[in-house]
Amino acid sequence: MSGTDTKVHVKKLSLYKKVAYGFGEFAQNLGSNALIASFFMLFCTNVVGIGAGVVGTLLMLGRVWDAVNDTWVGAWSDKTNTKLGHYRPWVFAATIPLFVITILLFWAHPEWGNTQKIIYIYVMYFAWAFAFTCVNVPYTAMTSVMSQDAGDRGALGAFRMAGCQLAQIAVGAVFLGAVAKFGMGNDARGFLLATVLVAVPSIIINFICITVSKEVVPQPKGQEPIPIVKGIRLALQNKQYICVLIGMFLGGFVTLGRMSIQSYYFLVVQGNMGAMSVYLVVTGVAAVIGSILSPYVTNLFKSKPMTIRLFALLAAVVTLIQFFGRFDGGPLFWFGGCAYNFCYFMLLSQIFGSTPDCAELGFLKTGSRMDGFYGAFASFTHKAGIALGSALSGWVLVWIRYDAAAAEQAPTVVPGLNFMMFIFPIIVSGIMALVFCFYKIDYKRSEEILVEIKEKYGEDVIAD
Repeated sequence: MSGTDTKVHVKKLSLYKKVAYGFGEFAQNLGSNALIASFFMLFCTNVVGIGAGVVGTLLMLGRVWDAVNDTWVGAWSDKTNTKLGHYRPWVFAATIPLFVITILLFWAHPEWGNTQKIIYIYVMYFAWAFAFTCVNVPYTAMTSVMSQDAGDRGALGAFRMAGCQLAQIAVGAVFLGAVAKFGMGNDARGFLLATVLVAVPSIIINFICITVSKEVVPQPKGQEPIPIVKGIRLALQNKQYICVLIGMFLGGFVTLGRMSIQSYYFLVVQGNMGAMSVYLVVTGVAAVIGSILSPYVTNLFKSKPMTIRLFALLAAVVTLIQFFGRFDGGPLFWFGGCAYNFCYFMLLSQIFGSTPDCAELGFLKTGSRMDGFYGAFASFTHKAGIALGSALSGWVLVWIRYDAAAAEQAPTVVPGLNFMMFIFPIIVSGIMALVFCFYKIDYKRSEEILVEIKEKYGEDVIAD
């Protein structure tokens, strides 16, 4: 620290504001993102009648599109300057279009011609991906400008992850039942009306979230707009941010890699598909608890990297425990599954909460605030991990010669499924712990960064 013991005192957020912010992620997933992740492919193939290969190609192209629109929206939201702030106007403006487009995605008609259906689904999906980016990327960037306190930022990330998991549990619990009730044998109508059911309250909740969540960290006066290419170059000079990017990628990679294989594991290894629904609910609850407790545990250590390293190693240990109950689905299996989700969302919450700390360090080094860009680039990295994790599951199924129509699977299938369920997450957890040995922004360093920023740029860039 540069020659002073002065400490910058920043106002801490109330619990109410942290919870309200987390409900934004709940709304965006309940009425849109988790809904589409869980049921969009099923709707396209089983209701509309579009081939799985066509839909798979769409989802892959969607990730390429994300690479473009995430960075674009992140850069442009940084340049936005209104009385509401830089990021809130984007969320206000894009909330209704996002949920309307989500509803329209499930409006595709089975009786349309095949070409018409494909064109409609592709156009609407790309529109949805852009609308979601316009809401979620600025929403993510708000963790940097709602507070300059490291603990608060970790808590915002934690409540955000809890909201995401609660939405996934809610969607899994009510959506297909609503489809059956509203459809009464007409699945196309059922999907559309069930989507309306979850989208309308999500609009209201998201507006409440963004009304309560205020931007308080000032932008430096006279900052020139930063071109996207320059923004990428500046961000990648930040070694601490590179650790976070790797963590975001690994988090998406292992989560979706494991989730995508779970149904095949329950079907083939345990021979009990009925247990999967219960498993998803109880492990989802464990994830919510881990997310909520994450900031309190981190406050004890006063270190996000310590929390991440510790719970990455614990995740590997409890997965090994779960491995020993892999065939009978007994207590070891259920304990390990719940403990794994608890540990992983404990650490993932703190990785999400580390992005604004890196943005603060980047501002100290460069004099340019790029909170939106930092959030957008991290979001894209996480999505890239999700896409590769999902793809890896498909490649493994081909490699181990899984055959859905076979009465008896090849001898390679069970070892392959066990690898993806257990050995794969153990390996990734170990890598995660190793990566965050190089991440150095704990609470003390975060305080030092604020002092150095105040000394270098003055009081005007510190929140009241």
